[in-house]
Amino acid sequence: MNKEDLNLEVLEKQNKLFLFYKQLVGTSVINKIRLIFLLKYKYVYNFLAKKKIVPSDIKVKNFLGNTIKINVIDGNSSAIYYFGILGTEETGVTAYLLKNLKEDTIFYDVGASYGFYTVLALNFIKNGEIHSFEPSRNVVNFVKYNVEIQTRSNIFTKINNVAVSNSESDIDFYDNINCGHSLLSTTIKEKANFDTEKSGVSKYKVSSIALDAYTKDNKKPTLIKIDVEGAELNVLKGSVHLLENNQPELILEVRTDQKNIDVSLECSELLYSMRYKSFHITENGELTEIPMCQFSDYLENKSEIGFCNILFKK
Repeated sequence: MNKEDLNLEVLEKQNKLFLFYKQLVGTSVINKIRLIFLLKYKYVYNFLAKKKIVPSDIKVKNFLGNTIKINVIDGNSSAIYYFGILGTEETGVTAYLLKNLKEDTIFYDVGASYGFYTVLALNFIKNGEIHSFEPSRNVVNFVKYNVEIQTRSNIFTKINNVAVSNSESDIDFYDNINCGHSLLSTTIKEKANFDTEKSGVSKYKVSSIALDAYTKDNKKPTLIKIDVEGAELNVLKGSVHLLENNQPELILEVRTDQKNIDVSLECSELLYSMRYKSFHITENGELTEIPMCQFSDYLENKSEIGFCNILFKK
């Protein structure tokens, strides 16, 4: 078995364990006991961290064996903490990157969170570059640390503590890390978990940049992953020249719930106008084209999940 197949096998195994874990969470006492046997000391440590008895910032291993530092009481880090993956809806993206990251890939990780994909890319890119973008003043420190401790951290990696948008300015950012849901942090007020005083959301100003401007002084990406919780359209509008002239592949997380589906459709319309095609990413990282005329139905079929990842390429 070659290395790629072995990595995919480990990813599949950890995803199955994560699915079993999700079935047990928040249910009966018996299932809580099952969780203890499944997760062992990690379950107990998580409980103690929530009680502030032990530190909440800890180092764990991802499914490839890389060390990653996370905040264990952040609910959005639980899949990394327990299983070294990002969760079921990210399995296809992870598998696709395992198969398609090349030595010379220029990878842009827009909305890097803890740096899971940034660290993943460090395993495969040698002569290319990695550019990470994370606006949270709290979470970006995890990204920096997680890059610095990798054995192959000599690869050109630029970490930007900015929001990617359609202009260069100072904009409001709604940080959810203190609520235990850092992945829901956003620059879009309507998507924030308001009101801030009751919910624990921190609101502060962050710098924003547009990729069209950023790529004037930096190498242009061949692959971009975008996960920005409702700000996808702004990111795309600030990248039109790049997308039209350089044609990077895009992995775009879009909302599929009825409240936010219109923005996702606007994103697709913009990309279709630039001759991009859309693709479903299977769990093993393969692509199936989604015809433009079926894109709306595709999103509606995933409305219960609330989001999905689509690959766009020319």
